[in-house]
Amino acid sequence: MLAGQAFRPDVPSPARMYDYYLGGKDNFAADRRAADKVIAMMPDGSVRMAAAQNRQFLIRAVRHLAGDLGIRQFLDIGTGLPTRKNVHEIAESVAPGSRVVYVDNDPVVITHGRALLHGSKHAAIIERDVRDPASVLADPSLRALLDFDAPIAVLLVAVLQFISDTEDPYGIVRALMDAVPSGSYLVISHFTAEGSPRAGRAALIYRKATSDIHSRTRAEVARFFAGHDLIAPGEVVWTPQWRPDADTGLAGEPENSLFWCGVARKSGPPRPAALPAPAAEQVPERVSGRGPARPAAVASATPAPALRPEVPNVARMYDYFLGGKDNYPADREAAEQSFAAATEAGVRGASLQNRTFLGRAVRYLARDLGIRQFLDIGTGLPTMNNVHEVAHTIAPDARVVYVDNDPVVITHARDMLHGVPNATIVPGDLRDPAGILADPALRSVLDFGAPTAVLLVAVLHFISDDEDPRGLVTALMEAVPPGSYLVVSHVSADQHRRVVEAESAYEDASARLRFRSREEVGAMLAGFRLVDPGGLVWTPLWHPDEQTPSIDSPGGATIWCGIARK
Repeated sequence: MLAGQAFRPDVPSPARMYDYYLGGKDNFAADRRAADKVIAMMPDGSVRMAAAQNRQFLIRAVRHLAGDLGIRQFLDIGTGLPTRKNVHEIAESVAPGSRVVYVDNDPVVITHGRALLHGSKHAAIIERDVRDPASVLADPSLRALLDFDAPIAVLLVAVLQFISDTEDPYGIVRALMDAVPSGSYLVISHFTAEGSPRAGRAALIYRKATSDIHSRTRAEVARFFAGHDLIAPGEVVWTPQWRPDADTGLAGEPENSLFWCGVARKSGPPRPAALPAPAAEQVPERVSGRGPARPAAVASATPAPALRPEVPNVARMYDYFLGGKDNYPADREAAEQSFAAATEAGVRGASLQNRTFLGRAVRYLARDLGIRQFLDIGTGLPTMNNVHEVAHTIAPDARVVYVDNDPVVITHARDMLHGVPNATIVPGDLRDPAGILADPALRSVLDFGAPTAVLLVAVLHFISDDEDPRGLVTALMEAVPPGSYLVVSHVSADQHRRVVEAESAYEDASARLRFRSREEVGAMLAGFRLVDPGGLVWTPLWHPDEQTPSIDSPGGATIWCGIARK
């Protein structure tokens, strides 16, 4: 994918496929499908083994450069998604103060990289493309961190195979190495199908990815090092043959690693007197996203909000409570504070009870009450039994619009909903009901002349009294016709002994948590008739089924809930 192109979760990305090979979590369905095709075409375990061997080569190379050769600056181009033992972590463990700049053009890589590096003084990630080395070298963030008068290790690990011959990969490497001084190093690993016809056929899968893959022979890989001195073992070798340690596998069959590699020192000539002039501005942080899955021609009028991974986000904290993966360190730290106030079992239990209430509510509305439209506001991150999935099992023609203001939620939901009929997600904030109701993507899916279920599940407790939660509910319900329904769940202080401590966990989050009593929650539903059981109840008591945890289970008496008819 070229820098600046739109985020396409429906198109396989080599970075995310590689993440999948390594057992990572930051990949989408299209990535996994393509990766599984590659895996199926190769001997059992060989693809994941090759990816792991390539990663281990990178670790050994960085450790050798920092620990044995005194390198303190690293430029890692085509870094891929963060994983264990990233370059800055390895370098700093050997030489604290080492400086690292990562470069990638995949928006998911950029988002997660920025989250990982938030607060770091010695590491940064920039959104650039290796095909434009002048742009990489001129980036102001890179120039602020790296000193081009001191040796730099240029890392091109498992990236050059995505550059075609017509894009002049040798010229790209030459331009990068011309910019660094003598004493710098070049680190390369490169895919090859040399001696493996099956690998060559498997590589064809990448023709449908954001970047095609190009196999090169050992001699062709060696050409990248022309003019530089290959360090021990002094030649291009298979990844497990490069300075192996006790953890290096494939000793007897190194060719199964599928990657040639090498490390070379630049001994001369020195870099040119002039580097590219620094760019005037940094590339703006981008929250990428594909347009709503349906209808394709209608886009949301509301811009996606900026990602702030350093600020705990209530949707991502909830994801963590439910055992999800789409959360950042700040989210987990705040979530752990909640555990301290209400026990981990209690918080996770209440979250699960709330989620299962939502599933039962949607099923009841679609199956028993004939509702075919759902507006889910504050949807949170996708998980099992999402609203459209529950509704579509009963009524395949049901229409669902999700609304959220977290960019991670929006990105993952757009991936989930790609190609799903009658469902979309729009950026929006409950505090602006007029903005939500006016969104063209929403209006293209929902018919406000027909009954609609408005879902406000575990969201109103993030609205302060000053923000008039009852008024917000009223504004939303005035827009839907008689026969519509309102679904509410809300955390309560009625049986919570450590309210202050629990609320304080959200003090620095994207929204503050506010406990309310049963009476206060009921006031938000004033003017509407509560359906069976006829009043607000704890979540496990609302239409329980055989899977519903009991009221006595952890977190059972934490969240009030109910459904009301207009």
